Amino acid sequence: MNDADLSRIIEEKRQATPPATTAGHGGEWRPGRRREPGALGEALARVETALEAMPSPSPEECQRHRREQQAADRSARWRSFSEQLGPRYLGCRFANFEIPEGPHASAQHQVVSELQRYAEKLPERVEAGQGVLLFGASGTGKDHLLSALAHFAIVRFDMYVRWIDGTAFYRHLRDRLDSRDTEEELIERFSLPSILYFSDPLPPFGELTSFQASALFTVLDRRYRDRRPTWFTLNVQNFDEASRRLSASIADRMRDNTLALRCAWPSYRKAQT
Repeated sequence: MNDADLSRIIEEKRQATPPATTAGHGGEWRPGRRREPGALGEALARVETALEAMPSPSPEECQRHRREQQAADRSARWRSFSEQLGPRYLGCRFANFEIPEGPHASAQHQVVSELQRYAEKLPERVEAGQGVLLFGASGTGKDHLLSALAHFAIVRFDMYVRWIDGTAFYRHLRDRLDSRDTEEELIERFSLPSILYFSDPLPPFGELTSFQASALFTVLDRRYRDRRPTWFTLNVQNFDEASRRLSASIADRMRDNTLALRCAWPSYRKAQT
């Protein structure tokens, strides 16, 4: 072997072996030209073999996973929705609505049964634009019942429900005057949801101002024309009181194509002793 052959062998070994130094430690790293492709190919082959060996999920398993994911998504939306109302209403259901024995039990059972029948055919009722109005004295559980109906809509039928109460609605109107939002943008927030759950639009005392009444009528009229149902609770004893305190035009919009149920029993609220 002459010097030329020895130099050629040394050069081939040098090219086939990565240098000892790496980038960031004094030199540039270069993979070995002969070893790298083979090692990478073997690794890819092992991964491919492992993937092929994994069992494919059956159609039934895919459907079960999809149902579980949908149920989890709906439960999360219900929790988000109920947080707006407050923790008191998180567990509200028809089944745990308290109906004590006494002279009012029959009326309470009747109201719950009517709402359950509405709930069972909820998609058809919503498509027809049929709303719900629960009216009666304060503290009779109207928001418990409508929260139970909202839970039915969200969890069972995957519907979008937006909640607002009168105090918050009129606060939005007042705040709009100091913001860049237009009145049309504010009205659309409450006109576009599939279902609007409006908890008592009446102020605690007195009647609506003309400004409040105008905004409320605009929302109701838009939803009425677009056949989008609105669910109300209302602390009045009868429609004469509703017409007087809300205005006849608003009360008329509330009543038309609506399941109106009177909660004619005493308040559940009791003083703590």
